[in-house]
Amino acid sequence: MGLFHRNENEANFAGGSKNVMESIQRQNDTDDLIRLDSRQDYNTKSIIDVAPNEQVILIRNGAFYGLLPGGNRYEVETDNIPVISKIRNMLSGGVSTFSCQVYHVKTSIQEVLWGTASPIELEDHHLGDGIPTLVRGAGKFLVRFNIDEDDEACKKTFMLLMGDKSSFTGSDLSILFRAKISQKISSLIGKRLEERSKSRSINAISSQLEDFAEEINPFFKELFVTYGLE
Repeated sequence: MGLFHRNENEANFAGGSKNVMESIQRQNDTDDLIRLDSRQDYNTKSIIDVAPNEQVILIRNGAFYGLLPGGNRYEVETDNIPVISKIRNMLSGGVSTFSCQVYHVKTSIQEVLWGTASPIELEDHHLGDGIPTLVRGAGKFLVRFNIDEDDEACKKTFMLLMGDKSSFTGSDLSILFRAKISQKISSLIGKRLEERSKSRSINAISSQLEDFAEEINPFFKELFVTYGLE
């Protein structure tokens, strides 16, 4: 099937054919963090509006095709960004079809809550020689999508994350990371607290939470970055 064909989806357009100019933008304000545009066929006069708090991801033939940063309007017929040039060069005429999937990705800050599924068992050396102690932990990460077009792992994970889904919500985000964070943080907190208990009481951690958070944050950066989050 050629690139420049009369696509069956054109029946969705007025008069059964593609409009000369088409505006591609987030169609409605939803709570979705990622939403797939319902349209997939565009023409050389198309205008892509990217809101300040979003990125637009283009997927073509199942592969990552390009990324448009937020806060700009892109015209397919102009040369204002490399990926637009690629689209323009594959079109011929105002009604030629360029098929791709357009994902609108919100970049506003989101909360990811976490909590230990069960008590963490560790040895409190401050109380004696390895006194068994149970602790629990809970907190939150503040994250936002910032997908890096130059990061191959990030792009691959985005493709796997969406699969055949048309949307990805805040609840999906929490569910995705709840198990990953809880498992890793239980091990990490246990080891760190045991080390600290050699010089101070574990109970003293309540007055040092900010320092403790900074200490364990780097261990989760790689996990989030792989999903295009910071």
